[in-house]
Amino acid sequence: MSSWIDPVKRCARRDGPEGILANRVLSLLWISGGSQPAFYDDVIKILQDGIRDGSSEIKPSSIIALAIISLIEDMGDSATWELLDYFEDVISAHDEEEIVIHAAVEAYGLLYPSASTRQGQEGYNRILDAHVELLESDDVDVRIAAGENIAIVIEDRMATAEEDEAPKTEPYYESKNELLQQLRFLSQDSQRHRAKKERSVQKSAFRDILNTVESNTTPLVKLKIKQETLECNSWIKIRRLNALRDAIGEGFSVHLSENQTVQQILHLSFDGPTMGKVTSTDRRLFQSIIGKARTKALKEMRGSRTSLKIGNND
Repeated sequence: MSSWIDPVKRCARRDGPEGILANRVLSLLWISGGSQPAFYDDVIKILQDGIRDGSSEIKPSSIIALAIISLIEDMGDSATWELLDYFEDVISAHDEEEIVIHAAVEAYGLLYPSASTRQGQEGYNRILDAHVELLESDDVDVRIAAGENIAIVIEDRMATAEEDEAPKTEPYYESKNELLQQLRFLSQDSQRHRAKKERSVQKSAFRDILNTVESNTTPLVKLKIKQETLECNSWIKIRRLNALRDAIGEGFSVHLSENQTVQQILHLSFDGPTMGKVTSTDRRLFQSIIGKARTKALKEMRGSRTSLKIGNND
């Protein structure tokens, strides 16, 4: 696997389109190959460097790659909460652009269910407060992602309460009434300064979110895979399904039916072989980024040789 990962790591250190493509390839390497603990620490450092020092162009892809890779590595509770706190810091940063905040919100919802231990009521309220604040964002994608995270956190809390047989009257959020009021407003928003398509997408999303917070019901997403129908009936599964679909792109249905890593993330079971190698689509992506890296390295070597010849002639 090092023959794949090493050249991609070099490209992931660069800003711009090359770094963005490299981040996607890193995600695909973990999705296709499963856990890679020997390379995890180095790759995570590169991605976090990109989030800290990179441009707003590279940060979103670094954040999503970090979340997907960490999800597949299954790092344990302590490391998971450390990474969730890291994403929360990005979410709460007032100097970040909306596209970066949106990626951090998506990443938070993707990784949150992986932690098997839960914070106390104070920490739980803090998490929801941070997302409720984002419902006021000017960016519709941030508003919807924050709302979906609220649904994910509350859905998880209710499921945990049922397992622990907690009293049904136990409040799950101290500001529940204010939250419901805000969700109702967003599910009916008809403000003229918003584009018609934006209002339509927002209303549809927040009607489902409101139903979860108010009535503990979740939307149902169905996908036809070969002769079987895949049903996603939880916010957690829907978030993970969308994240994997965005990361994989072409060939997603093949991964769903044959890739054991994808099936484990989504808690699926299909008859048929599991993947022991990358798909042809993945291979084309890998070869593309590796080819670019090799071309650049050759140019640098030729440049060094030319400089050396000039120096010798002098």
